[in-house]
Amino acid sequence: TTNDVGATILEEARALLAGRRFRDAARVLESVERLRPDDPETLSLIAVAHANLGRNRKLVSDALRRLSDEFGDRSLTWRTVSEVALARFQFDPAQQAARTSVQMAPRSVRNWHALAASYAGNGWFSESEACIAEATRIDPVGQYEMGTSDVIGFGQWQVGRAVNYWAMTRTYVAIVAMLGFLWFGLLGLAIALSTPMLVREIRVRTAPEPFRTLADLVWRAEHRIRLLNATVVGAVLLLWLLLFTIVR
Repeated sequence: TTNDVGATILEEARALLAGRRFRDAARVLESVERLRPDDPETLSLIAVAHANLGRNRKLVSDALRRLSDEFGDRSLTWRTVSEVALARFQFDPAQQAARTSVQMAPRSVRNWHALAASYAGNGWFSESEACIAEATRIDPVGQYEMGTSDVIGFGQWQVGRAVNYWAMTRTYVAIVAMLGFLWFGLLGLAIALSTPMLVREIRVRTAPEPFRTLADLVWRAEHRIRLLNATVVGAVLLLWLLLFTIVR
Protein backbone atom coordinates (compact mmCIF):
# COMPACT_ATOMS: atom_id res chain seq x y z
CA THR A 1 0.00 0.00 0.00
CA THR A 2 0.97 3.65 -0.27
CA ASN A 3 1.34 3.94 3.50
CA ASP A 4 3.65 0.93 3.61
CA VAL A 5 5.81 2.34 0.83
CA GLY A 6 5.88 5.72 2.54
CA ALA A 7 6.90 4.14 5.84
CA THR A 8 9.73 2.23 4.16
CA ILE A 9 11.09 5.32 2.46
CA LEU A 10 10.69 7.32 5.67
CA GLU A 11 12.81 4.75 7.50
CA GLU A 12 15.49 5.18 4.82
CA ALA A 13 15.36 8.95 5.30
CA ARG A 14 15.77 8.53 9.07
CA ALA A 15 18.87 6.37 8.55
CA LEU A 16 20.40 8.88 6.13
CA LEU A 17 19.74 11.74 8.53
CA ALA A 18 21.25 9.78 11.43
CA GLY A 19 24.32 9.19 9.25
CA ARG A 20 24.54 12.96 8.59
CA ARG A 21 23.97 12.39 4.87
CA PHE A 22 21.74 15.41 4.71
CA ARG A 23 21.76 15.88 0.94
CA ASP A 24 20.69 12.27 0.33
CA ALA A 25 18.10 12.51 3.11
CA ALA A 26 16.62 15.66 1.56
CA ARG A 27 16.34 13.92 -1.81
CA VAL A 28 14.60 10.87 -0.31
CA LEU A 29 12.26 13.08 1.71
CA GLU A 30 10.95 14.63 -1.50
CA SER A 31 9.42 11.24 -2.31
CA VAL A 32 8.16 10.76 1.24
CA GLU A 33 6.43 14.14 1.23
CA ARG A 34 4.45 13.21 -1.88
CA LEU A 35 3.26 10.01 -0.19
CA ARG A 36 2.75 11.44 3.32
CA PRO A 37 2.18 15.20 2.91
CA ASP A 38 0.52 15.62 6.31
CA ASP A 39 2.84 13.44 8.39
CA PRO A 40 4.49 15.43 11.23
CA GLU A 41 7.66 13.31 11.27
CA THR A 42 8.14 13.87 7.55
CA LEU A 43 7.85 17.62 8.07
CA SER A 44 10.30 17.39 10.98
CA LEU A 45 12.92 15.48 8.99
CA ILE A 46 12.57 17.87 6.04
CA ALA A 47 13.20 20.86 8.30
CA VAL A 48 16.21 19.28 10.04
CA ALA A 49 17.80 17.97 6.83
CA HIS A 50 17.59 21.27 4.95
CA ALA A 51 18.63 23.30 8.01
CA ASN A 52 21.81 21.23 8.29
CA LEU A 53 22.43 21.70 4.58
CA GLY A 54 22.17 25.44 5.15
CA ARG A 55 19.91 26.02 2.19
CA ASN A 56 16.25 26.48 1.20
CA ARG A 57 15.34 28.52 4.26
CA LYS A 58 11.79 28.96 2.96
CA LEU A 59 11.24 25.20 2.91
CA VAL A 60 12.52 24.98 6.49
CA SER A 61 10.34 27.85 7.68
CA ASP A 62 7.27 26.42 5.91
CA ALA A 63 7.79 23.02 7.54
CA LEU A 64 8.22 24.64 10.96
CA ARG A 65 5.13 26.77 10.44
CA ARG A 66 3.02 23.74 9.54
CA LEU A 67 4.33 21.81 12.52
CA SER A 68 3.53 24.74 14.81
CA ASP A 69 0.05 25.29 13.37
CA GLU A 70 -1.04 21.66 13.10
CA PHE A 71 1.06 19.80 15.67
CA GLY A 72 2.02 22.45 18.20
CA ASP A 73 0.99 20.22 21.09
CA ARG A 74 3.61 17.56 20.28
CA SER A 75 7.14 17.37 21.64
CA LEU A 76 8.29 16.49 18.11
CA THR A 77 7.50 20.04 17.00
CA TRP A 78 9.57 21.63 19.75
CA ARG A 79 12.45 19.22 19.25
CA THR A 80 12.42 20.07 15.54
CA VAL A 81 12.62 23.78 16.38
CA SER A 82 15.58 22.98 18.64
CA GLU A 83 17.38 20.84 16.04
CA VAL A 84 16.92 23.50 13.36
CA ALA A 85 18.33 26.12 15.73
CA LEU A 86 21.25 23.80 16.55
CA ALA A 87 21.99 23.41 12.84
CA ARG A 88 22.24 27.21 12.67
CA PHE A 89 24.32 27.40 15.88
CA GLN A 90 21.58 29.41 17.62
CA PHE A 91 21.98 27.80 21.02
CA ASP A 92 19.73 29.98 23.19
CA PRO A 93 16.53 29.39 21.17
CA ALA A 94 17.60 25.75 20.74
CA GLN A 95 17.82 25.43 24.51
CA GLN A 96 14.40 26.96 25.10
CA ALA A 97 12.73 24.69 22.54
CA ALA A 98 14.55 21.59 23.79
CA ARG A 99 13.48 22.30 27.36
CA THR A 100 9.87 22.45 26.21
CA SER A 101 10.20 19.18 24.32
CA VAL A 102 11.74 17.48 27.37
CA GLN A 103 8.91 18.76 29.58
CA MET A 104 6.34 17.40 27.12
CA ALA A 105 8.06 14.03 26.58
CA PRO A 106 10.64 13.35 29.31
CA ARG A 107 11.15 9.75 28.14
CA SER A 108 12.43 10.73 24.69
CA VAL A 109 16.15 10.10 24.26
CA ARG A 110 16.32 12.43 21.28
CA ASN A 111 14.79 15.28 23.27
CA TRP A 112 17.49 14.92 25.92
CA HIS A 113 20.24 14.87 23.30
CA ALA A 114 18.89 18.06 21.73
CA LEU A 115 18.97 19.73 25.15
CA ALA A 116 22.50 18.39 25.77
CA ALA A 117 23.72 19.85 22.47
CA SER A 118 22.19 23.25 23.20
CA TYR A 119 23.89 23.34 26.61
CA ALA A 120 27.23 22.29 25.10
CA GLY A 121 26.99 25.06 22.51
CA ASN A 122 26.91 27.60 25.34
CA GLY A 123 29.73 25.87 27.21
CA TRP A 124 27.46 24.54 29.97
CA PHE A 125 29.16 21.16 30.17
CA SER A 126 27.84 20.09 33.57
CA GLU A 127 24.24 20.57 32.44
CA SER A 128 24.96 18.87 29.12
CA GLU A 129 26.58 15.92 30.85
CA ALA A 130 23.51 15.55 33.07
CA CYS A 131 21.28 15.40 29.97
CA ILE A 132 23.46 12.72 28.38
CA ALA A 133 23.36 10.75 31.63
CA GLU A 134 19.56 10.99 31.71
CA ALA A 135 19.32 9.76 28.10
CA THR A 136 21.57 6.83 28.99
CA ARG A 137 19.49 6.07 32.07
CA ILE A 138 16.31 6.02 30.00
CA ASP A 139 17.81 3.81 27.30
CA PRO A 140 21.04 2.13 28.49
CA VAL A 141 21.22 -0.40 25.65
CA GLY A 142 19.67 1.53 22.79
CA GLN A 143 16.38 -0.37 22.62
CA TYR A 144 13.88 2.12 24.02
CA GLU A 145 12.51 3.03 20.61
CA MET A 146 13.09 2.04 17.01
CA GLY A 147 16.33 3.46 15.65
CA THR A 148 17.54 4.67 19.03
CA SER A 149 21.13 3.69 18.26
CA ASP A 150 20.96 6.04 15.27
CA VAL A 151 19.25 8.67 17.42
CA ILE A 152 22.08 8.42 19.95
CA GLY A 153 24.67 8.73 17.18
CA PHE A 154 22.97 11.80 15.74
CA GLY A 155 22.53 13.30 19.20
CA GLN A 156 26.19 12.78 20.06
CA TRP A 157 27.19 14.30 16.72
CA GLN A 158 25.11 17.37 17.56
CA VAL A 159 26.80 17.64 20.95
CA GLY A 160 30.26 17.30 19.40
CA ARG A 161 29.46 19.86 16.73
CA ALA A 162 28.22 22.28 19.38
CA VAL A 163 31.44 21.86 21.37
CA ASN A 164 33.52 22.60 18.26
CA TYR A 165 31.51 25.75 17.60
CA TRP A 166 31.85 26.86 21.21
CA ALA A 167 35.60 26.23 21.11
CA MET A 168 36.19 28.16 17.88
CA THR A 169 33.89 31.15 18.26
CA ARG A 170 34.10 32.09 21.93
CA THR A 171 37.39 33.86 21.21
CA TYR A 172 38.66 37.26 20.24
CA VAL A 173 39.43 36.14 16.70
CA ALA A 174 38.14 39.35 15.15
CA ILE A 175 40.46 41.45 17.33
CA VAL A 176 43.41 39.19 16.57
CA ALA A 177 42.67 39.42 12.86
CA MET A 178 42.43 43.22 12.94
CA LEU A 179 45.59 43.77 14.96
CA GLY A 180 47.46 41.09 13.05
CA PHE A 181 46.59 42.64 9.71
CA LEU A 182 47.57 46.13 10.88
CA TRP A 183 50.92 45.00 12.27
CA PHE A 184 51.96 42.17 9.97
CA GLY A 185 49.92 42.53 6.80
CA LEU A 186 49.33 39.24 5.05
CA LEU A 187 51.45 37.31 7.54
CA GLY A 188 49.21 38.59 10.31
CA LEU A 189 46.17 37.58 8.29
CA ALA A 190 47.54 34.05 7.96
CA ILE A 191 48.14 33.96 11.71
CA ALA A 192 44.64 35.23 12.37
CA LEU A 193 43.13 32.62 10.07
CA SER A 194 44.98 29.93 12.00
CA THR A 195 43.88 31.24 15.38
CA PRO A 196 40.40 29.63 15.52
CA MET A 197 41.88 26.20 14.86
CA LEU A 198 44.60 26.67 17.46
CA VAL A 199 42.19 28.05 20.05
CA ARG A 200 39.81 25.19 19.34
CA GLU A 201 42.57 22.68 20.15
CA ILE A 202 43.32 24.42 23.45
CA ARG A 203 39.70 24.74 24.48
CA VAL A 204 38.66 21.24 23.44
CA ARG A 205 41.70 19.72 25.15
CA THR A 206 40.58 21.33 28.41
CA ALA A 207 36.91 20.33 28.02
CA PRO A 208 35.71 17.47 30.23
CA GLU A 209 34.74 14.07 28.89
CA PRO A 210 32.68 13.01 27.02
CA PHE A 211 32.71 16.37 25.23
CA ARG A 212 36.36 16.19 24.20
CA THR A 213 35.86 12.83 22.51
CA LEU A 214 32.58 13.84 20.83
CA ALA A 215 34.12 17.04 19.49
CA ASP A 216 37.11 15.15 18.09
CA LEU A 217 34.87 12.60 16.36
CA VAL A 218 32.96 15.35 14.58
CA TRP A 219 36.18 17.22 13.83
CA ARG A 220 37.61 14.21 12.01
CA ALA A 221 34.36 13.67 10.12
CA GLU A 222 34.01 17.29 8.98
CA HIS A 223 37.29 17.33 7.11
CA ARG A 224 36.22 19.92 4.55
CA ILE A 225 36.37 22.83 6.98
CA ARG A 226 39.91 21.87 8.03
CA LEU A 227 41.00 21.43 4.40
CA LEU A 228 39.48 24.78 3.41
CA ASN A 229 41.16 26.57 6.31
CA ALA A 230 44.54 25.00 5.53
CA THR A 231 44.18 25.95 1.85
CA VAL A 232 43.33 29.57 2.65
CA VAL A 233 46.18 29.88 5.16
CA GLY A 234 48.62 28.32 2.69
CA ALA A 235 47.49 30.64 -0.11
CA VAL A 236 47.87 33.73 2.09
CA LEU A 237 51.35 32.64 3.19
CA LEU A 238 52.42 32.04 -0.42
CA LEU A 239 51.10 35.46 -1.40
CA TRP A 240 52.96 37.03 1.52
CA LEU A 241 56.20 35.30 0.49
CA LEU A 242 55.71 36.43 -3.11
CA LEU A 243 55.13 40.04 -2.12
CA PHE A 244 58.02 39.92 0.36
CA THR A 245 60.32 38.67 -2.41
CA ILE A 246 59.15 41.36 -4.85
CA VAL A 247 59.63 44.13 -2.29
CA ARG A 248 63.16 42.96 -1.55
